Order: sequence, then C-alpha cells, then structure tokens
Amino acid sequence: MSSNALKVIAMISMLIDHIGYVLLPEEVVLRYIGRIAFPIYCFLLVEGFFHTRNIIKYLARMGIFALLSEIPFNLAMAGTLIYSEHTNVFLTLFIGLLVMYFSEAAYK
Repeated sequence: MSSNALKVIAMISMLIDHIGYVLLPEEVVLRYIGRIAFPIYCFLLVEGFFHTRNIIKYLARMGIFALLSEIPFNLAMAGTLIYSEHTNVFLTLFIGLLVMYFSEAAYK
C-alpha cells in the first residue's frame, strides 16, 4: 500500500473521529474508527524521517503545520482559540520527530 493511500485512510479516519466528537458524541463507534489514524501517522512520520533529504525542513514543515492546525482544532473541540486541556495530534507528531532527530544526533 502506498504512503498516499495510508494518508487518505488516516485523514478519513480522523475526520470520522472529529465528526463523532463534535456532532455525534453519543456514537462512540465513530471515535473508535478515528483511533486508526494515529498509528498510521506515526508510521508515516518514521518513514518520512528515514527518507527525507533535509530533516530540518521536515521539522520546520511539521512545526508550522502543528501550530497552524492548533487554532482550528481548539475552535472545533472547545469553541475557543486557546484550549490547554488537549492539543492536536500534529503537535504530538512534531515532538516525536524532534525526539527522533535528537536521538539520532546523540548517537552520531
């Protein structure tokens, strides 16, 4: 299966999860379907880490996307610009990418 196919599966699964959280909170099965997204994104993150030509640009793109997606996430989940109880998954992925970067740098 291609990485693009995995990305589509993860995005659709995440969309279903968010629809379940925001619009249909009583339908827990939608939240379960959404749980497929995170492991797929983690797998793709690791693949991207090992195959990128420029890890700094990869980190920058992930960091910018994590910051830009935080406001819509906060608005959808809590109806406010700042919501400290939860962050979007891309911030978690960005931190994971940072950990891989510094772990690899420590062993060189």
